[in-house]
Amino acid sequence: MLKKHITGFRRIWMFPRNIRKIYPWKIAQILSLVSKCTEYEEWAGNQKLQDAFCKSLEVAELKRTGDQYDPKSGGPRTYLAQLFCLGLIFHRANKKIHLTKAGEDLAKGSAPLPILQHQLLTHQYPSAYSGNRNVKINPRLKVKPFLFILELLMNKDLGYLTNEEISIPMIYGHNRSCLKLCIEKILKLRTGKSLLEVIDDKEKDLYLPRSNGDIKQRLMNISDIGNTCKNYLQACCLISVDIDAGQQKYYVAEDMKHIIWSYLETADEFIDSDKGNESFQRAYGAWDRRKDTRRIKTERSERIISPEDGIILSHFYELAGKNLIKELPESFVDKMYLDFGFPKQKVRDVVQSHLPRSLDFFEATFLELSKSGIGGALDFEKAVCSLFEKKLHFKTKCTGQQRRKGKIGGYADVFAVALDNKHCAIIDAKASARYSLPASDCRAVMHDYIPNYLELTTNKSLKIEFGLFVAGGYKGNINTKLKRIKETSKIDCSAITARDILFIAKSNPSKKEQPRIRKFLKQSAHLLIEKY
Repeated sequence: MLKKHITGFRRIWMFPRNIRKIYPWKIAQILSLVSKCTEYEEWAGNQKLQDAFCKSLEVAELKRTGDQYDPKSGGPRTYLAQLFCLGLIFHRANKKIHLTKAGEDLAKGSAPLPILQHQLLTHQYPSAYSGNRNVKINPRLKVKPFLFILELLMNKDLGYLTNEEISIPMIYGHNRSCLKLCIEKILKLRTGKSLLEVIDDKEKDLYLPRSNGDIKQRLMNISDIGNTCKNYLQACCLISVDIDAGQQKYYVAEDMKHIIWSYLETADEFIDSDKGNESFQRAYGAWDRRKDTRRIKTERSERIISPEDGIILSHFYELAGKNLIKELPESFVDKMYLDFGFPKQKVRDVVQSHLPRSLDFFEATFLELSKSGIGGALDFEKAVCSLFEKKLHFKTKCTGQQRRKGKIGGYADVFAVALDNKHCAIIDAKASARYSLPASDCRAVMHDYIPNYLELTTNKSLKIEFGLFVAGGYKGNINTKLKRIKETSKIDCSAITARDILFIAKSNPSKKEQPRIRKFLKQSAHLLIEKY
């Protein structure tokens, strides 16, 4: 049921837009900075600390390079507003900033993707954020906006949303009972009607208290909000984006459906927004679903972590979020020394305990690359190559860009040699959320990749053990096509999702376990959907 218009309050959704792609590692990066700075009483007046915070944001490309922090500017406050919206921080009457459980775990280096997914899937109106005087969402709205979008996407009559269609739930998603209304309006758009034609009351339905310009300006603003919503979901790997006939479409990420369904079971359960700022935020930030009973520290003497540690960790989270690393590069240590003057040994000591969990930060990047299409295909190929070498102990090289000298045909994306130096595999990385293994790819595997594999090595005694496809997701009858490849080439060929190969890698298998990994990956003519 739609809620009545109240002048001074918006019924249109709202999300902070200072960072639109809230990559989990990036939020952890900001939190590690904020947590170490704001927990000191002299944060408000400590110019040196504020300058270091803003400088670190600039170096991490989170903030434009420019004049250092002006104490009266709102720069850092925009980052705090976003963290507040996501249930990662709260403040008390003294306006000091504290971390919720979710915020604290992110800052300490826990796997960021599941934490941030939880925060999106439980994000609700009304909330401490929606009641903010700069937001002012009608308190009668009772909806979990990101979950609402995902439920729309999973509706069989829709299946996807476009850039224009996502504006509909921004305007009419007042509660879960509005799903039917939103579906009806989206289907009208697909018959050729314009967005304005499906708006019931242009003045009231498109009302924006702080920027209520002409109708065209309001629609642009709403479209921008919808795009931000889409970016949040995409950065947390909950949706995939594809281009169809030149039009961008959003789909539910197939490998995340089981997670989404589990949250839909509690879609009608809401946190009491009348509890007050701290109570609400601590309940919202209890991402592990356990009540937050922590004693919040208030005395400086209780704190043992320095702001310098936060700056070092923030840059490590960025490094690990963008790159698959096995050990700390000396170039990173040198950068921390040259940019901030931190002793090199201190940098190594701060990062050391976080290295074993570095793959947790790369997880969202890897999953997004796996669904990125042509634009991210080469980066995904390199990521798969690196994953097999650094985590699964194969000796690998990227071969997809190599061409056969004086001959037609090419090679698979990755050539991987087993630890026994007797067996090898060819791997094709497909940056697609719905890869169907077309006939052209089947032919390439059967007539080029498998017959030509020995051209990639000087060890002519290597025996090819299996062919493997790695993709963000699959559609169609993959198993039949894999079976056809085996029947023709006499080589086992299988397929696995990026999420499942990541699951294997995150188990940190030892070198002794590689034979078991190889046995699992070579399962003949099969899409590997069971967990390793």
